[in-house]
Amino acid sequence: MPVMRFWLRFLLLLIPVVASAVEDLPLDYPREGDWETSPVPEGVEISLILPKKVMIGEQMPAQLVIRNQGKTAFKITTGGDYRGTGFPQRMKVRVRDAQGIALPELTRANYGMMGGGLMGPQTLEPGVSHSIEFPLDRYVSFPKEGKYTVTAGHDLGWLRNDKKPHPLGVATLEVTLPTAEQAEALVQSIIAGKQATPTHVAFQGKSYPPMRDEPMDYVTQAKLCVLRHPVYLPALTKAAQSGSAEAVSGIGRIASTAATESLIALLNDGNFQVQSEALTQLQRRVPSKEDPSQPAVHFMWGGDVFQIGPLLPAAWRPEFEAQIAAEAARLLSHDNPNVVSAAACLVQACGTEQAGQAVLDALQKSLDTHRTIPREDTAALYPPLPEPALIGALDGLRKRGWRSPDPGRTALMVAKFREYADKTVPKPSGNDWKDSMLTWVENGPPTLREHALKAIPQPLSDAAVKVVLAALADENPRVLIAACEVAHASKRKEFIRPLCQIVEVDRVQNVHRAAIEAARECGARMELWRAVAQTIVVKELLVESAQELVKGTLDLPLGSGSGGNSNFTTDQRFAIRAAWIEFLSRNEAKLAAGKKLPVPDNTTSAKLTGGGFVEGTSVVDFTLKDGSCWQPKAK
Repeated sequence: MPVMRFWLRFLLLLIPVVASAVEDLPLDYPREGDWETSPVPEGVEISLILPKKVMIGEQMPAQLVIRNQGKTAFKITTGGDYRGTGFPQRMKVRVRDAQGIALPELTRANYGMMGGGLMGPQTLEPGVSHSIEFPLDRYVSFPKEGKYTVTAGHDLGWLRNDKKPHPLGVATLEVTLPTAEQAEALVQSIIAGKQATPTHVAFQGKSYPPMRDEPMDYVTQAKLCVLRHPVYLPALTKAAQSGSAEAVSGIGRIASTAATESLIALLNDGNFQVQSEALTQLQRRVPSKEDPSQPAVHFMWGGDVFQIGPLLPAAWRPEFEAQIAAEAARLLSHDNPNVVSAAACLVQACGTEQAGQAVLDALQKSLDTHRTIPREDTAALYPPLPEPALIGALDGLRKRGWRSPDPGRTALMVAKFREYADKTVPKPSGNDWKDSMLTWVENGPPTLREHALKAIPQPLSDAAVKVVLAALADENPRVLIAACEVAHASKRKEFIRPLCQIVEVDRVQNVHRAAIEAARECGARMELWRAVAQTIVVKELLVESAQELVKGTLDLPLGSGSGGNSNFTTDQRFAIRAAWIEFLSRNEAKLAAGKKLPVPDNTTSAKLTGGGFVEGTSVVDFTLKDGSCWQPKAK
């Protein structure tokens, strides 16, 4: 980032080194045995570089500088900590105002996806320094203008030592509050400078349409997410009312009741992109009924990468719930599936029984739209929007006492099957409802077959076993996965053979995985390992198959991490398969008896994992309990 470094070099103030920790920051201290860890070295000095003055809402670039002032080299590890957020979360920051009061630390319990870890150790020779750049504005939210003291630190891969704590960097910063005119100018400049909308998204070598109708580029989101001060609300609301979904995203980062009211009002906007984004931002604000400290809707990424969650309780009033529930139910009839899906998530979170019919109508519309989906189509494996969210809405309403009417069209049947599958809902007397599940598995369309399978009660009757056995030959991946899940729960041995056949012949990864797990739970041993070994030659299944074979047959003291590499040629994959077939045959008696084998010598292990084909890598590697890595390589 040359421009950033130039700006820092000439406009920033370097604060003197801090010799000892003045704050007890919650650093991610490594443990003994982690990657190349070491004690805090001698001669290390830490300093913090910040702007002298910055306006609230502007981005605040910062640098933590690690310098070796000693006589011997030492190592630091700084990688692997972005967790999908785009900034280092192993960096810890504490900011205090002029009265010494600490601002909320937004990242402390707010990690994004993935776990991070210690990676990429580098050596600092005497006299050499290394800088970690980070956006200060993503760690704290400044509530008012004034002078602040900032303390920052990083574990750097060094072990904790209370007698010799990690050195930290300390600097002061003056922040100013924008005028209304400056706030509007900044909002307009961000929106005007957004990047072009992509027409496709590349993933695993294929091209897909974007998830949103008009996705926001990451740079624009990063700029908008720090406009957290209420001074920006009028300008953002004005831009949102002019059709900017990006501005709605900005409103969502302001933790005030006025911002929540603005988002609710935007649900009546005529622009579906604005409506969809307003619904999405409101999802973050509705508190869970089980745990009001958490949002009712959890996002797939596993964290809030723009760090607003800890501030949101201040933006909520109980009376908002009824308003949001009513507006969400109304929007279930929208023509755009993104709007319907987002509305359904809110109905699941806080909808009332009155929304039941609206959910059924929207689900029926979706099911009618996607009547027949070829097996090779992605939607055959993943339900098309807004079906998953609508089924989730049914589940949410049922938790709050709603019950489906008598079965009728497909949507009503799905609702009734979900009700039968819910262990907390009393079942009808007699066996008619159980028999109807079996009939629909045999004769219904794919969606009904899938949900009817999930509603079959355990333990399985003999009649149900026959139906599930037949379902294990279904052509629809979702039905097939549901059948695997039923077999998995039953633990019945008569499912072993068809499950192992699925493992060997099916190339859909989710189906392959579900069949492996079910076969293992039903007691499969050698027949499962032989079936898995056959799929080693399939590039898309190579890593998963090798991991399953290693974990299932070798007595490795596995830790919590693993990795894989599928970049092997066809000839190499066939060679790895041949090695496994020979290895399984040679050890059949022990494996058939349910025993695991001692880890073979390095040469054999390398053959089983492809460790002799590609320098420095293998098909799989595992982190062991002692922190070491098992990655066999041929000598």
